[in-house]
Amino acid sequence: MASHQLNLLEEFDEIIWLEAGQIKHLGSAKETLYLYRKSVMHER
Repeated sequence: MASHQLNLLEEFDEIIWLEAGQIKHLGSAKETLYLYRKSVMHER
């Protein structure tokens, strides 16, 4: 499943964060979403 709705992804055991067609991170939903949110907040 592909989604930009982070709340849906929190229920998965493992997710892949893709950026510009490359794997940015592969891991638990908790860890990956934490890193993604941290990255997004840093860009602002």
